[in-house]
Amino acid sequence: ERIIKGALSFSDKIVHDVMIPRSKMYFLNAKKKFTKTLIREIYKMGHSRVPVYGDNRDDVVGVLFVKDLIMQDWKEKKIIDVMRSSVVYVRDDDNLDTVLNKFQRTKRIMFVVRNEHKEVCGIITVEDLLEEIIGREIVDEFDGN
Repeated sequence: ERIIKGALSFSDKIVHDVMIPRSKMYFLNAKKKFTKTLIREIYKMGHSRVPVYGDNRDDVVGVLFVKDLIMQDWKEKKIIDVMRSSVVYVRDDDNLDTVLNKFQRTKRIMFVVRNEHKEVCGIITVEDLLEEIIGREIVDEFDGN
């Protein structure tokens, strides 16, 4: 019953309703050098992908895939040297159906969310959409740490 309700109300919702707000986002500065402390911090956050900004947090220039740090000599490298520069944006007022279709088309699992002023206001993941459909939070080994 919960899943049916979630699926039926899904089309009526917009990105802003389910996104992770900017205030809860973990960002990295593209110019920052990798250190043991930074690697530990990234690991502790528990995210598989981290938005990377250039001049300011409204200037998302890439995404760091944490798996790209494995088996890599990150010493003397900056985040910009390891990040992937492809960023996909959606608007905070986009319909969730539209965003789900975009996830399927682009084969991505995370988008950066902007408002009408092109300011970054959050991120949205496939997990956020699934949680909306099933009506429950999906908890993994990193949640709650």
